[in-house]
Amino acid sequence: DHRDLHSFPTRRSSDLLAKAAEWGTLLRQHDRTHEHAAYLTGTGALTLVTDPPAEVLLHRYVVKNRRLVPEFVRSLGQTPLKTIPLEMGSYLCVLRAKGRVDVRYPVNIGRQMHWHGVRPGDSEPHPVTLPRTGELAPDDCYVPAGWFGSGGNVDEQKNLPPRMLWMDDFVIKRFPVTNRQYIAFLDDFAQGREKDALAWAPCERAGQQGQQGDQIYGRDANGRFVLMPDTDGDLWDLDWPVVMVDWWCGMAYAAWHAARSGKPWRLVGELEWEKAARGVDSRLYPWGDYLDPSWGLMSDSHAGRRTPSIVDARPIDVTPYDVRGMAGNTRDWCLEPFDHPWSAEGAGPTAPASSPGDPASLGRRVIRGGHWRGDAATAQVSRRASNDPGFRYAVVGFRLARRFLGDS
Repeated sequence: DHRDLHSFPTRRSSDLLAKAAEWGTLLRQHDRTHEHAAYLTGTGALTLVTDPPAEVLLHRYVVKNRRLVPEFVRSLGQTPLKTIPLEMGSYLCVLRAKGRVDVRYPVNIGRQMHWHGVRPGDSEPHPVTLPRTGELAPDDCYVPAGWFGSGGNVDEQKNLPPRMLWMDDFVIKRFPVTNRQYIAFLDDFAQGREKDALAWAPCERAGQQGQQGDQIYGRDANGRFVLMPDTDGDLWDLDWPVVMVDWWCGMAYAAWHAARSGKPWRLVGELEWEKAARGVDSRLYPWGDYLDPSWGLMSDSHAGRRTPSIVDARPIDVTPYDVRGMAGNTRDWCLEPFDHPWSAEGAGPTAPASSPGDPASLGRRVIRGGHWRGDAATAQVSRRASNDPGFRYAVVGFRLARRFLGDS
């Protein structure tokens, strides 16, 4: 029998991995009757059902130049697949069917583990849906339903404990919202709702936290919002992520974009953010477990003056689902109130929130991601932060997500 996925531990520290390798060597030396041969080999299995049936192209994640890179292994044939033997390791299955978008479906096979895709409360594997061609926008990244390794690095008290969690399928934007996109939003509201447009415009902080200072965007002769040098003399780029906006600004933009697109866009939930950032194998960074400051935009990445960058400037800062800029550049406001994992109330969230909670409570909101002033620890995708919803800062912006509705 294969180990149940629910009990599979997320990735451990390098010290524990080294100790496990030492114990494995000792067990091999003393296993003269080969009683533990199957355990030492550790071969697991994959069960996979899709809608519609699809070819499964198996890639194995291997370390190249200190990054995890998917290397093609073989085609596993058409789904459904049942209990296909796989060696221990982290894999990427590319699901391909005529008239459908190629779906990236990572799996992580632990020792004698069965990756079965059974949702909590169900008895059969949950089919992985392949969106129809044209169903997603070019900057939409689809994250299929399934398990993933959440949390870890518990020495950081705000982090979530290591757990395997189920996440239904969702769509997340490849990049955070840019100044170009945000200006279009403000210009739309400036036609009849000038007061709201000014309240949502990026501005400096003044006095106590949450108070608004000078507006950062300028206005042209026709009243449209334009970029101008900020108080530090830096001229923002239209394709930088928008910053100096609070949680309320993100909520307003999401509602506006949802109304225009006809799809239920909102701020990304924090567990959605984490799965989109690291895939399923509990990696420390979107690209693996090692860090080079040149791979994402952080404090040590700058040759000269430190500023944000355009959203597609660091192609290595990319996740297993092709989402960009989650280890650096700017952080993202998340939908939910912050739940301290080690408080008396519980161990942090176990599922994405269906709503932002009670905005009137003004509780602290979750912030996720590395940023252009951050260090290596800040870039780890398990790292959590929070602040009051009225907080504005030069490293915090936001990105959007939504449920995957299919044919909507």
